Amino acid sequence: MVDRRFGTAGLSLVVAVFLGACGPHEGGPLVGPREGGRGAEVCVPLGNGQSVFFGEPFKNVGSGVVEVVGVSGSGRDLAALTFTIDTYGPAHGEVIGGFSWPSTESDDSEAAVLARMVAPQGTQIQPGDTVTLLMQISPTPNARDAVLSETSVEYTVDGKVYQETSPVSYRLHVDAQC
Repeated sequence: MVDRRFGTAGLSLVVAVFLGACGPHEGGPLVGPREGGRGAEVCVPLGNGQSVFFGEPFKNVGSGVVEVVGVSGSGRDLAALTFTIDTYGPAHGEVIGGFSWPSTESDDSEAAVLARMVAPQGTQIQPGDTVTLLMQISPTPNARDAVLSETSVEYTVDGKVYQETSPVSYRLHVDAQC
């Protein structure tokens, strides 16, 4: 026998609560720029390169292992957008702000970073460890700049799904210095 006292509105509320509980949660143990980066913009000129890499540190401040499920981003005038992770550099004092690639002025440090990047999916971040999320953007033809305005990292810890969203904008400027 079905109890009809709750009606359609009650069923809708139950479904909404259930679906909300299954979605990613904000405020988990993987910490990027969060509020401190709100409204901030990082700009790198394209120079002679074909794309620009930006780096953003993310730290596991929890007691469980973080496993990255995926990374997504949105913006404008992006011909290409690729995400990778550097698990080595932050532990050895390397911080990446941004660089144009390929570069005629490279000192091989950028090539070393590019050689050790890994795909985000499945990357595990141990408690207390910091990784660098690398975002590679290329502009659409004839664009003066390209902007990555939102980046989200979806991950799990002990079976619970979280999402860390960076409020920092990343701009590649085609024609001039930033």
